Amino acid sequence: MKFLMSHHPSLVVGGIKDPTLRSQHLQAFWEAYKENHPHHPVFREHEHGLCRVIPMCYHGDEGRGKRRGNTTVLSMESVLGIYTGWNLQIGKHSCTSCCPPPSALNKFPARSATTCGRWDSHIEALQTNMKGHSYLQHYPLYVLPGAMYKEHRSLLDACLSTMSLQFRQAFFDGFEDNQGHVWFLAIVGFKGDLKFFARAGYLQRSFEHVGRVRNLEMCHECLGGSSEYPFEEVTSDTPKWIQTIYSQRPWVNEPPLLKIPYHPNEPERQMKKDCFHLCKVGIYRDFVACSILWLLLDTSDTTAMSIRNWGGPTKCFICSALLQVALLDYAASIKTSSISRSCPALAGPTPKAVTPCIWLLGSRFCVFLARTTC
Repeated sequence: MKFLMSHHPSLVVGGIKDPTLRSQHLQAFWEAYKENHPHHPVFREHEHGLCRVIPMCYHGDEGRGKRRGNTTVLSMESVLGIYTGWNLQIGKHSCTSCCPPPSALNKFPARSATTCGRWDSHIEALQTNMKGHSYLQHYPLYVLPGAMYKEHRSLLDACLSTMSLQFRQAFFDGFEDNQGHVWFLAIVGFKGDLKFFARAGYLQRSFEHVGRVRNLEMCHECLGGSSEYPFEEVTSDTPKWIQTIYSQRPWVNEPPLLKIPYHPNEPERQMKKDCFHLCKVGIYRDFVACSILWLLLDTSDTTAMSIRNWGGPTKCFICSALLQVALLDYAASIKTSSISRSCPALAGPTPKAVTPCIWLLGSRFCVFLARTTC
């Protein structure tokens, strides 16, 4: 971080090259972040110096390495995407509309007047780090070949502990750039899949502990899975397990991540969820392919959601998505009307499966499907 802030500070702070503008943007980010997470220690320790605090996430995952062996990678990443500076320069908003949807307004009804007016241009220009070259926004910290940490069982724990201590030091003591300016670093999230969360967080409650005979708690955020709080209760708007969220810690032995300043009472909150790790990608692919196929085959006159009644943009979207479906895999099943014997699946990488899935869930399709199948 000291090298980056001395020689390439714009990479860390949204691609913004002007020092004054960088400080203003950091202040704007923290003012907006406070609406979502007001209990972060950064607002107590750096209340009058938020313009010098850099938001960061850290990420851990296990992938394929040499000879198909497992390799664990720990990295940190900038929260502010490098295209944020470009948005500020041309006056472009990162959102598709200047007016947020009602659901967002209802979620944060107490948004302060200061945040609404003073920092609007900065907040609207915010860009995620999912666009642009990955190496410019994600910085590897440790790369551990499977053979190495299998031979030394405590190696991963030692790396996590060292990383956590360094994050803690950067939060409280800070570091200097080549011009003598002191900067601080604050962690706003831990990213990874549920398997890595269980490993790094020493989780006693995780998906790995789902009971097949007994009802066991299986969620690191709530007590879902027990007899009193069944995790399968998802059809209700107010399931029983929702009242237990962050009520008890999911570990017995304290993990290294507790050294990182994040939330005084709910440290497991830093484990962030994302759509790519909440569900098996095969389920996304099956859902999208079956939904599109069902819409194409539907010929009822009363079907308001039939493709022939949809507008041009919707037709284009469905047709482009359908091109990604492996039609040859189940063409025979369609002809013989035995689709249930061979489930279609969407071909291509994960984002191509998740994007149409989000579109379908956000459209009227699910409402229509529920009415016609109940």
